[in-house]
Amino acid sequence: MEDNEQLPESFTQFYILLHQFLHNLTIFFPECLKSKFFLFGLNLLSRQKKIQAILEWHEQMKDYYAAVTEKNAAKIQGANIKLLEDFNVFAKYNDPLLDETKKNNLWEYLRLLNFYANSFNTSMTSSQQ
Repeated sequence: MEDNEQLPESFTQFYILLHQFLHNLTIFFPECLKSKFFLFGLNLLSRQKKIQAILEWHEQMKDYYAAVTEKNAAKIQGANIKLLEDFNVFAKYNDPLLDETKKNNLWEYLRLLNFYANSFNTSMTSSQQ
């Protein structure tokens, strides 16, 4: 994809949401340096690296889209999903200070990130045909 080509709206929405997600992780878990690191690094990624990252999200999460929608923590926690491990999602999810509302918010972020990653992947696949 050329640098001047327009990207689908799902690309923009994914990164807006990912920024919000990481920002909220830094607020609720201020001791988590990984969240701060990823939030800072997100702003430094080139367009091509962002494209690669969203496609990587899709590849790692696609088999778990339904489990996220169903809020099935058991199915996802046993999986080897590097992105979620990088963000320490399940350590945060299992934190006793995280109430049900915040857990539901976490699931909603993951569901929407999956939705936008899948939409982006579909757009990219169809544009290459």
